[in-house]
Amino acid sequence: MHHYILIPVLYITFFLNLINSSQTFTSGKGKNSVTSKKSVLMAHRIKNIHINNYFNLKEIEHRPDELEKFYSNRNYKLAWFEYGRLGKNASDFISELKNAPAEGFPDSYYESLPVSRAITEMKNNPGFLKFFPYKIVQSDILLTQTYLEYASELSSGLIKPQELEIIWEIHPSEQNLVDTLEEAIENQNIAESFQKLKPENPQYRFLISVHQKLQEQKLNGGWPEPGQFSTLEEKDSSENVVKIKKYLLATGDLSYEDSIYLKNQNYDSRLAEAVENFQSRHGLEEDGVVGKNTLREMNQPIDYRLNQIRINLDRLRWESKNQHNTYIVINIPDYSLKLFKNGKMAQQMNVVVGEFENYTPALKDSISYIVINPTWKVPWSIATKEMLPKIKADPDYLARNNFSLRRGSYNGEKVATPNNVNWSEITKTNFPFFIVQEPGNFNSLGRIKFLLPNNHSIYLHDTPASHLFNRAQRDFSHGCIRLEKPFKLAEKLLEGQVTPAKIREKLISRETETIVLDEKVPVHIHYHTAWVDSAGEMQFRNDVYEFDKISLTALPK
Repeated sequence: MHHYILIPVLYITFFLNLINSSQTFTSGKGKNSVTSKKSVLMAHRIKNIHINNYFNLKEIEHRPDELEKFYSNRNYKLAWFEYGRLGKNASDFISELKNAPAEGFPDSYYESLPVSRAITEMKNNPGFLKFFPYKIVQSDILLTQTYLEYASELSSGLIKPQELEIIWEIHPSEQNLVDTLEEAIENQNIAESFQKLKPENPQYRFLISVHQKLQEQKLNGGWPEPGQFSTLEEKDSSENVVKIKKYLLATGDLSYEDSIYLKNQNYDSRLAEAVENFQSRHGLEEDGVVGKNTLREMNQPIDYRLNQIRINLDRLRWESKNQHNTYIVINIPDYSLKLFKNGKMAQQMNVVVGEFENYTPALKDSISYIVINPTWKVPWSIATKEMLPKIKADPDYLARNNFSLRRGSYNGEKVATPNNVNWSEITKTNFPFFIVQEPGNFNSLGRIKFLLPNNHSIYLHDTPASHLFNRAQRDFSHGCIRLEKPFKLAEKLLEGQVTPAKIREKLISRETETIVLDEKVPVHIHYHTAWVDSAGEMQFRNDVYEFDKISLTALPK
């Protein structure tokens, strides 16, 4: 992953032999004086080294443009060395690299870097660099490359979202890391420069804190996974109840630490309450019953949760700072929508997202307009794969569900009598029609939709299937997002533009009408499976689309 300039070990061995044969320091007063003068001259010579006398920076493989800009701006002078030794900036930088695991980076991050091996050689052979300025130049460039790479990973992520084999359109913003480094070197504030690069979202700090606590818990033995067994509920008695108690004590969901209670095999109301708290923190049905789904989450190892946090820290690095007073955040694994106004949450509701095969992509867009009493232009794939068999089996299917057949386009001529079509000759490959569902209570988009002009035809809408919002897992759509309270959302977005009474009047008319928003409202569709809620509780969610699984393969170990 880290393709930097390496200091060849064979060169080091060769030069060390030369050094050992060249060192003539003695205890004589005169010679010490001569040696001291030579050291001053050497330090002066090193201070005045110019990088471009040793390397053509534009020909270096890793970050050549940034290296050229950085060093040309400082007249190609060294950045990290002072009088032939690593300076304060370098020492501070190395300390930051060693602390990288605290930011969710791999435990062996520093040791895996080429600069780590170079620093070790310098420390083991303190006189080495004075005799070979070339190696000082090489090491200085290596430190600069490492700073730029670590700064990029800290600000934009260890994983590159565009390289994942999924639709993910939330990408980190470009950073001018050369300017950041120049300022840090000039003001000797390396540590502070990294603080400025970290995500400003408070969730980042919260997750870092939980990650550290779980790391400590792991070092102390982790938590006891309950294992597999049949469903347990209140009033049951089993040795497996003890396993659940020990597990929930370790996760903090059960606070009762009396040893006699922990050994008791009875499933009482106190334990049921602790199970409900665990279920709430994992997006499960809060019934106090340890069933298949609850047990699945309980049996996730502590390493799984640590990796889950690391992945979500990286996703926070991909997100740019929100610059708007009003915006919407949808979290796919949580099946939730939150509307924010002036920095505060103004509305919250459940949503239904795409099923696994037709997943809702992570993207950033804006609501431009709202359609009252929308028609549904049935996508060709749904028309041919799902509806065609129903039409063939039931001649009245189209009329009963308020669908019309069109020729040429969705706005084309209606087929007056669909029952007269010889459906036995119609197949997926020769399907000649466009299907439109007219406005009404049973329209699949409901009575209102919110348009986002994206490349995936993803938008928000009402639904007649309101019973689905009562389920804990809500991935049932073809990719679009169904809203639990669409009319409440419309009222909030149209405040000061259209009154609630006027919205109701338009709905009753059953006429299709488009309302263009005075100001576009940004919509952020995220995929977060780990976060800390407003009460300080750690929340985890099931990896419904397996995006975590895919991301983990790209995350450095």
